[in-house]
Amino acid sequence: MPKTPEEMYEAIARNLPDKTGRSLEEWLEVAKDRPDGKRAQQIEWLTGFGLGRGQAQTVLYYARGMDIDYTDKEGLVRDQYRGRHEALFPVYEETRDALMSRWKDVDLHVLKTYVSLHHNRQFLIMRPKGGELVLGLALPDGHDDDRLVPAKNLGSERIKWSVSISRAGDLTQYMDLVDAAYRVN
Repeated sequence: MPKTPEEMYEAIARNLPDKTGRSLEEWLEVAKDRPDGKRAQQIEWLTGFGLGRGQAQTVLYYARGMDIDYTDKEGLVRDQYRGRHEALFPVYEETRDALMSRWKDVDLHVLKTYVSLHHNRQFLIMRPKGGELVLGLALPDGHDDDRLVPAKNLGSERIKWSVSISRAGDLTQYMDLVDAAYRVN
């Protein structure tokens, strides 16, 4: 299973011929005609050719010259907390440190729009949104707790539920949910 974004893109690119009937190189030729504009519009355009979203993102990643430097993890995180989310950066740092010190078998993965924690699989993501730090949790459907909100647009299909915090100390009231997500993943 891919561990880094680069490995994920490479795996998807390798599977394109089997899944779509075209190689990455053929898809890059198609992508040359993509419309100018936002990345999301270009992804939608590529899905019009029968690609899934992940496949379209992969083709676009290669077509744009692999413009995201995933090796600069600090830079990626700093970019997430620029501008209106800057005040949340200390909340993120304290929350990240508290979570990483809780378990010894958890990996931290930094992506462009969120940071995720993996045990056997991804079980939590952290992302600034709406003036709060959103903690997305990979809990099974039907997990019954009034504190949970259905997760929307957090960046990962595994994440079904979320809670939001505005201070790092708020994490303690949700640790039972975080622990549950850790255990089932």
